[in-house]
Amino acid sequence: MQKKLIAFFILFVSFHAVTSLAAISSEIEIRLNSCEPNVAISAAEEIINNPDALKEPSQLFSPALVFFRNGKKDDAVFWYYAGQLRVRYQLASEGKNQGLLMMNLVMSLAVLGHAINNYAFQDVTNFGRILDRVTAWDKTTPNPYPVRDKERWMNVDKEIEKMFSDLRSRNQKFIQERSSKESKAWLAAVETRFQTLPIYPDFLDLKAKLVAEKTALESKALLAAPLIEMDNPKLFRYCQSQVRPNKPLEGTR
Repeated sequence: MQKKLIAFFILFVSFHAVTSLAAISSEIEIRLNSCEPNVAISAAEEIINNPDALKEPSQLFSPALVFFRNGKKDDAVFWYYAGQLRVRYQLASEGKNQGLLMMNLVMSLAVLGHAINNYAFQDVTNFGRILDRVTAWDKTTPNPYPVRDKERWMNVDKEIEKMFSDLRSRNQKFIQERSSKESKAWLAAVETRFQTLPIYPDFLDLKAKLVAEKTALESKALLAAPLIEMDNPKLFRYCQSQVRPNKPLEGTR
């Protein structure tokens, strides 16, 4: 488990180097990583307002990260799901670069998804409104990859599940070994670590899940939030001195 997570974080450090054919300029990348919120947010906004980002939509995950780090968490949720949606369009449309595209998508789910989804699920009603905004944006924003074939999209989801299966099985084994010794908050945080959600244009399946499981989703997210924050210093305390948590979720240090 720990080796897998370290590998994901190594990939994450080189995230911008592999995400796109229309690479983010080094000047913007420096600004994205600035500890001055106005500088970082301005750089993120340049990306989302640049039509080239739509040609290589995995670029949209970088603004999601920056917005989350700098307290604009609703915007982070929006661009995280806009990025997921458009990368899936791309995967369903293109026959080339599939491995790279899939790696980018899975990396975003593994590294960003735990914290961003935890925030989103703390207020399911607000999350639903954000998804409605993403849907409206998707319908009104030019899309170079407009394939909506459900079978192709389902194949993309199957490939994502395959890539997560090993991580999930290891995570489940870890939970079984430790659950009797840990708190309910720890269990809630670890259980949602490698969570994937149904993504399809209009988000109908996901929104149905939010309605049907509202109370349970919000309760678990609120319970897990402090431990997820503790375990993700690069997302919550990027510019502060990094203090190793007393009880990291991995449990293998």
